[in-house]
This record gives sequence, structure tokens and C-alpha cells, in this order.
Amino acid sequence: MQICRSVAIVMFVAALACAGGCKTPAYLVWSPDGTRAVYFNDSLARLIDENGNVIKPLGMATGGFAWSADSTTLYAALLADAETGQPVPGEHPRDGEGSPPIVMGLFAVRDKRVTPLCQLGELGLTYLALSPDGNWLAINGFAEEEHRRELYAYSLRDGRLHPIASDAGFGACFVAPDRLAFFSFSGDEESDEATLVEVELSADGEHKVDRRPFRIDTSGWIASSGIDLLFTGMPTGSGRERGRGRGRGNLYSVAPGAAKPKVVVEDVGPEFLPSPDGEKVLVNCAGRLRVLDRGSGRRGRVHVLRKLSEEAYPVMYPSWRGNDQITFTSPKFKRVGARGSPEEARVYEVVLYELTDRWRLRPLRTLSRSWPDEMKPTWRRDPVLVPSAR
Repeated sequence: MQICRSVAIVMFVAALACAGGCKTPAYLVWSPDGTRAVYFNDSLARLIDENGNVIKPLGMATGGFAWSADSTTLYAALLADAETGQPVPGEHPRDGEGSPPIVMGLFAVRDKRVTPLCQLGELGLTYLALSPDGNWLAINGFAEEEHRRELYAYSLRDGRLHPIASDAGFGACFVAPDRLAFFSFSGDEESDEATLVEVELSADGEHKVDRRPFRIDTSGWIASSGIDLLFTGMPTGSGRERGRGRGRGNLYSVAPGAAKPKVVVEDVGPEFLPSPDGEKVLVNCAGRLRVLDRGSGRRGRVHVLRKLSEEAYPVMYPSWRGNDQITFTSPKFKRVGARGSPEEARVYEVVLYELTDRWRLRPLRTLSRSWPDEMKPTWRRDPVLVPSAR
């Protein structure tokens, strides 16, 4: 197995497609060379440079971005006009007489040019992963009417869309150029069994499937890291109902062919984020942002980076820029509106930090310095912030 270096994976990207007054947290996905990033907030995606300057507004989105290994192409899932195939630029009417139909579209962004690749209907797309050889895109989305998650593989060689699963968990990752890993569920809420599925993708659609059942409720994320797979989940017998509440569980690793996963970190939230080289992992552990140093010992050492407030953490997910820099909110916020009133808002800056040798976050620069407040991560009493849909 190999880590998905080409995708600049953001596992904190979570959730994604939420109906009604829910808001997905803000996050960035940096290009591998660190010169550009896609910034997602308030259902809008923007292409920015390394200093935070907006290069190009991309349009409305529900999540789902992946960079090519050479940093020249951004693959993005954006809301599109079904008639023209072009991205919806901003607030767009979905109902009412004369309103054009809106669908989810898959696009390639190169040198400010946005090229449509395919349309995905009403799929609430929330996650993309690019294969190491750049030939496949894994597409994980929420089918709102059926209340389930679907997984597809899109071939960048011939433009074909391959259905993979209709019972997938959150996320997916490539463990080889043509091999995709994810968790699937039986749909039985009384069962704690989830199945690790590895699919060998084939251009002719004859995909080979390997399955490994685990006695565990894996309702978090999955990522490849070195030779192992990492995932979060609740241990069997925890009494937690799948998909409800924030719940806390463990970060697990599983080696190729292993019948049982190993616990890496206990008492973590569902979201986690490996660095591009797989040596470090960001986790939300016991109300603190922590980093796991996988290079120190068999299980690694966990270092505290920052205490997380109930407001600050849901408004933005941290993200890696390279292996030693992290983008996250400022510790302090600007209050807008009267304290405790329905109009109260707390506006945070977006800061690029360096991870020091002493495992501290040292501010490098504020990316959001020139942004208007409406573009910055903001906590509000309404709409409801949903830190995770798991």
C-alpha cells in the first residue's frame, strides 16, 4: 500500500451534505506544492494562493476536492446548471417558476479554466480521492432521498462512471493505483459489524472485490498511511447508535491481510487527518487538537497542540500544508452582535501555523487578513453548526 500523496487528503472534510439549516465547517485543501489551495466555507469554494489572496471563485459546493500530484489540476465537485453544465456561481434559486434545474457536477480546474467532466444528478457529493497514478477519482456522496451514501469510481482515462457501492461509509482511499478501500454496512442497526472492502478497479467494469468483516462500528473516516489503513470507530458493545451524536471512539490501524485492527489512540472524535507522508496524524482527542507522531514507538506518541472550544472547532477543520505546517483558526475571535442574542456571531481568522520541533503551533501568517467577514469561519446561533454527520 502507499499513502495517497496526490490527493492532499483532507479527512476532516467530513460531512458534509446536510439538509436544511445545517452548515458544513470551513476547510482548505492545499496543492502538493503548497502554492495554492481550495477554500470551502458557507457552501462556496474559492481558489486561493499561498498568502490567502483569492485567485478565482469556483462556485457553490457541498464538499469534495482533490489535487493532482503535479499540482496543476484541481478536481472539484460543484453545483451545476443542468442545462448549461456550468458551475452555479453563488446563491441560486432551486425552486420557483423559471428556475433552472441544479445537479452535482464534477469539474477539472486548470489555469483558472473550469472544465466539466460529468454530472452526478442529485448526489450530495462530499468527498473525492485521486488514485496515485491519476487515473481514477473515488466519489463518495449522500443520496438524500434514500438516506444512504453511495460510492463511485470515475475513470479519467475514458470518462466512464462506475458504481461501486450503495452502502458505503464515510470517505474512501486508494491503497494502490487501481485498488480502492472503504467500509460498507449491512444496514442492520442492531449489528456492530462493518466490512472492510477492497475493490480492484477495472476499465471494463469487472471489478474484483475482497471483504474483511470487523466486529466494530466504523462510522468515522478511513485513510491509507504507509502500509496500514487508519480508521476511526466505536468498539463493539459501546451502546452508541450508529450515525447519532458526536460519540467518541478509537483511532485504529489495520495491516494488509490482518483479521483484527489495533487501537492507536483512544477517546477520539470521528475525524482525523494524516500528513502527506503519513508520519503524523491530527486527531480531536478529549476536547483537544492533538498530533500523533507515528515515528516514535510502536503506537506513536500523542502531543497536545491546542484546547478546542465548543464554538471554534466546528467552524473549521485543520488541514496540512506539507508535513510540518497546519492551517486552522486563530485562538481568538471577533464578536459581532450582542452577547447571547440570536444575532451573535464569532468571526475567526484563518492562520497558517508551523509545527515546531517541540510540538507547538507557531503562527507564520494570517491568510484571511484581507478577507471580508462573511468569508471567514464564523460561529452563529442560527443556522445550526453540524461538526460531523457521522
